[in-house]
Amino acid sequence: MKALILAGGYGTRLQRDIKADESGRFKHLSGVPKPLLPIGGVPLSSHLMAMLEEVSDRVDRVYIVTNKLYLDQFLRWASDWPSVEVICDGSMSNEERPGSVGTIAVAVHAKKIQDDLLILGGDTLFKQDFVLGEFLDGYSKVNKRAAGYATTVKCSDQATWKTGIVEVDEDGCVTSFLEKVGPEKTKSRLSVPCFYLLSKDCLHLIDTFLEEKKDLPISEKDASGLFIKYLSERESVYTFPISGRFDVGSLDSYEECNQYFMKKKADQADNDNKS
Repeated sequence: MKALILAGGYGTRLQRDIKADESGRFKHLSGVPKPLLPIGGVPLSSHLMAMLEEVSDRVDRVYIVTNKLYLDQFLRWASDWPSVEVICDGSMSNEERPGSVGTIAVAVHAKKIQDDLLILGGDTLFKQDFVLGEFLDGYSKVNKRAAGYATTVKCSDQATWKTGIVEVDEDGCVTSFLEKVGPEKTKSRLSVPCFYLLSKDCLHLIDTFLEEKKDLPISEKDASGLFIKYLSERESVYTFPISGRFDVGSLDSYEECNQYFMKKKADQADNDNKS
């Protein structure tokens, strides 16, 4: 199995928030890509790598795709992680970006990936009760039937307007994927973070998806969840519920995530001192 961290975005909203912040407390984050933001004292992507190293017997290679603007920063970061290979998508600006689905295609072609592929959003972290091994175990139970395996997390009524919502059957298989609908349109409150496992047998559909949408604006083919929607309409996609996640997109969400992991770090230090 291979893992792919999506880090090709330009973080325009977060950088805008940092520039507008009058306190000056976040000046040091200017020009830092979201996957390398310090969270609890270490880069966000290092949290992802620590999680992946716990299943190194099942994930034998990790790729991270970024752009030309941030390439040097990621190469420096990756020097501490021998199992990571950095891939550049070739873009230099937000307007040139291939989008998340395009980024996946870049990696699949560049590295000729023919294994099951674990996809991680480079700006997403889960709460501490998430165990990657349990997620992979769940996939093992359904992989003969599943083209995809996706995490789900409960969201508020208000959040259904902002995210993709899945409806599932009693086995956790997706029966419908609704994109940014009002809460009155569905009883489901299951949103889908960017954390999926794709079967090697469905990777060819990434190119099919992009070819079918080649003449559409980037908004119609950017978010990775759009491919999960596309896949669920053609193949079986099963789900794995989690308790919560952090999606670092704004300065407020960054602060929330950082404070959570700083507390986690402090609690761990207290436990170590007591033992």
